[in-house]
This record gives sequence, C-alpha cells and structure tokens, in this order.
Amino acid sequence: MTGLVVNADSSSGISVGAKGKVHLTQEIKCLINDDYAVPCRKEGPEVYVPFSFVRKYFDVYGKVAYRDGKEVLDWQHSYSKVMAPTSPYQTAGPFLWFENYNVAVRDRVKCISGVEGTAQDQGVAFALKQECYNLTLSVDLRVILNGSLSVVLTAGSTDKPSLYGIHYIMTDTHLAMDDHDVYYGIGTRRSWMRLTRDLAVDLVKGLSFGQRKMAARPRNLRVHSIVLRGYGLIDNLTLTTSAHEAHFFDAAEWLVQHQDDTGGWPIHVTRRLSNGMLELEPGWYSAMAQGQAMSVLTRAYLRTGQRQFLDVALHAIAPFKVRAEAHGVMTTFLGKFVWYEEYPTVPSSFVLNGFIYSLFGLYDVKSTCGDGAGLPELCRDAEKLFLDGMVSLKRMLPLFDTGSGTAYDLRHFSLGIAPNLARWDYHTTHINQLLYLATIDDDPIFKTTADRWIQYMKGFRAPHN
Repeated sequence: MTGLVVNADSSSGISVGAKGKVHLTQEIKCLINDDYAVPCRKEGPEVYVPFSFVRKYFDVYGKVAYRDGKEVLDWQHSYSKVMAPTSPYQTAGPFLWFENYNVAVRDRVKCISGVEGTAQDQGVAFALKQECYNLTLSVDLRVILNGSLSVVLTAGSTDKPSLYGIHYIMTDTHLAMDDHDVYYGIGTRRSWMRLTRDLAVDLVKGLSFGQRKMAARPRNLRVHSIVLRGYGLIDNLTLTTSAHEAHFFDAAEWLVQHQDDTGGWPIHVTRRLSNGMLELEPGWYSAMAQGQAMSVLTRAYLRTGQRQFLDVALHAIAPFKVRAEAHGVMTTFLGKFVWYEEYPTVPSSFVLNGFIYSLFGLYDVKSTCGDGAGLPELCRDAEKLFLDGMVSLKRMLPLFDTGSGTAYDLRHFSLGIAPNLARWDYHTTHINQLLYLATIDDDPIFKTTADRWIQYMKGFRAPHN
C-alpha cells in the first residue's frame, strides 16, 4: 500500500512505499531553463516533476488508468497507430488501410450531397472507404411534382424521446437546417434515381450546418416514420446498417461526370500555406486527389468491366505531365528528381504523404493496363510516371527524417523557414504508406525507414555526434 501524509504547510510529507518503507518528501522548485519554475517533490536524491508539466513540455500523452485492478500512469509517446498491411497491396483489393476508418464523420466533411451521393470536399477518400457504419436508407425514387421524402428519427430515452426530421426535397441547394429539421436537396430531375443515405451522418452534418464544431451525434437513433409528400413513385425501399457499394459507385460516377478537359478535377477554393507565403487560387489541381481518383476509377472498372471508368482514369494522368507553373501538378527537386505536388505551389512545397498517394494511383492505372486494357501510349505514360516518382522517393526519403519524427513537407528548404513537422497521425500515415510500398517494391529502404520511424513513436532518437 502506498500513501502520502503531508504537513499543514504542504512543504513536506511522508510517503509510504510498497514494502512499507517510509520516505520523507518535501517541496522543491524546479527551475526550467532559468525562465520559470514549477513545483516539484524531492525524495532523498530523487526529484519528481508533475506529469502535467512533463506532458506539455515533452509533447507526450498519458492519463491515470486501471490495469489488473490497479491504478497506473498510462504514458504514450505518440497518440496514433500504425496500420501495417496484412497482405500485399493489390489494385483489385481494398485501398491501403482505408477500411479502418470512416471518412464521412470527419469535421471537414460538411455535407454528403443529396444530388451526387458523395462527400462534397472529401469525395474520393469517401469512396475509397466505402469500397473497403450506421443506419442506411436506400430507395428508388421518382418525384414528379412538388414531392419530398422525409424520415422522422427519435433519439434518447424511450419515455421522453427527441424527434428529428431529415427531409430530401426537390432543390439544387445542398443543405439547410431549421431547429431539429434538416433539408437535403436531391436535384430537380423527374426521372428515376437511386437514393442511398446514411441517416446518422445526414443528421449530424445537418445539425452542425453553419457551426465551426461538429454537433454531437444523438444517442439511440431509431426510425420513427418515413413520410412521402407530393406526387411521385417509390420502389425497393430498404433500411440497412451499411451500403458501402452504393456509395462507392456514386463517387465513381461523380468522377466520370465532373472530370474537365485537362483530365483533372479542379479544386474551387483558395489554399494558403505557410501563413500565406504560399497560395493557390481556385481552380488548382492536386496530385493526391488525382491519384486517389484513379484508385477509385480503376477499382470501379475492375468491378464492372465498364470501359468509361478506365478511360477517365487514364485521362487523369495528364496533369502529371504538366509543371505546376503551367497549372499542372509536376515539379522537380533541384531540377533533377520529379515530384507530384499535393499542393502545386511556386516555389514547391514537396508534401510527402500526398506524393505517395499519387504514386499508388499511378500504380493502380499501370497495373490495370497490364491486364491488356487501356490505350497503349497512355499506359506507358502511367508506368513511366510511376517509376520516375519511385526513383525520386527513394532518393529524397531521408530528407523527411528529423531524427525523432518526420517532416510533413520540405517548405523549410523551399522557403528557408523552420521545418513543418508532421504531427503523429501524419507520421503514422508516412509509415503506413512505406509499409504498403514495401509489398510492391523490394527495395529495403521502405521497410528499414518505416521500422526506424516506428521507433520514433516510442521516444527513440537518432544518435548525436
């Protein structure tokens, strides 16, 4: 048994150790870099520093928890988790580790479009998750005149439930909210459509509309009633716990419909990096978005055999052949090593995770072409772009190693400023990507680098001189 008896002035006390040994403890000031002091405790020659200080000073994580019925301090150097591959990466299989998390519930995803059936700003990642939780409504619907479909949900206790309404209406407005009622536009076309909606996600996104922070999900959601208004027809109405395939093909169809003449999907928002030192005007392309789109489209092609998906994927490699200065996504490091930019800024930013995602997209296209499909010239282009990128990655990978973690990008080289260190979830993204690359390329650099970076998550540091 342990304990602490403290004197009235709190400056000293007695601690009783596990074996009954008594130790005198006293308060002592810890002077931190001659800048400030924190209260510590001294026991013999040992000094104990408050974990609340240690946690902030060393950027570590921990809390008091129970293990085997005893209180322990659960101390973790990082908060993220490595998702190691369980099998070699294949274009016909799940996309990397995306089956392990839900894109739709991210705060940055503001709306799942009722017209398109996909996330408005994370649609490709949304599709890749689906291909790999929740109350899902699916229905074939034809609204002829002033029609709508409403789902009334109850939440909370059964004796005093709260009522919420989700209304799918004929309008092109994406989303509106009025108290406990949420409105999603499903377009104005009068032909048959397949509507597939995750009701829990739709409710939370609606209740959060116009707010900076995501609303809490109401507990114990249940469907109270489904109401049809106006003049129209319905068929095949189902209520299930998931509808991944329907969402996946909604997103794939969106990519087919919205690709522009240059082969890209322009991003219509301003993007500022490095406190405004780098800026992209609306209409820019992202190599990461292009790559993940290709990963969606190749999987849609392999599932269906529909040539349009592969043709659009092949067309998507065009921005990889155009320099960032000319509205493409390609740049070079020191004029030698080709790089595909997640953010094609000038000067270049060299974001690591976005570059690797683009390589997986190129790999998926060139692998699908290897089955004898596709246009030979474009297939050769995809393979060359992939191989050139892999050469660059192997040569430049050490530049992202900080000795205790990784750099998110190389803006410290491009702009001559402080490094932009990757937070732990991006650090584990880098590790995951390298582990998956190691399943398709036998160069030991991927595995050895990933193993070293995993050790950084446990406090290991590169040796000094």
